[in-house]
Amino acid sequence: NGVTWELRAPGSTGGTIVQSGNRLVMANSASNIRVSEDGGTTWENRSTGGPSSTSAGPIITTKTGRLVATAEGKDINNEGKFFVSDNNGMTWEARNATTQWQEYPSAAICTASGRLIAVTNTFATFNPRILKSDNNGDTWTEDFQLRSMGLLDTLVGAVPVVSMSGIAFG
Repeated sequence: NGVTWELRAPGSTGGTIVQSGNRLVMANSASNIRVSEDGGTTWENRSTGGPSSTSAGPIITTKTGRLVATAEGKDINNEGKFFVSDNNGMTWEARNATTQWQEYPSAAICTASGRLIAVTNTFATFNPRILKSDNNGDTWTEDFQLRSMGLLDTLVGAVPVVSMSGIAFG
């Protein structure tokens, strides 16, 4: 009910926690997602096959129930990857996300229409980008129309708020 809280340490730091089916799923790194089947008391690692040297970003739940874990940067083949799971986080597959070296997703959402949007920036320079997917996270492209908005710099790092009628960043 949110009135009282109990500390349940997952064994390492992590990021976004989402519920998928009866599991809790937590982004830990680009190579490792953690899942809990007992409400967060214990956690198990699930490998994504991604690079261990990069960070995981937000996890999106799509309209179909697929989980999409965003991740920083590129892999050993110089390709930026996000990771998808169709079984509540038990197994993960890589998808090309077109991210650049040290580009980090700071916010990610699924809109009412099912479009996935990830807001990113690079550590080296201020280079915000918006990536979108219209096919459940299988492919990603840069959205130049949304990127041309005058207030993009205020979107990077913002917490997305989604309503039934669209997107607002607050």
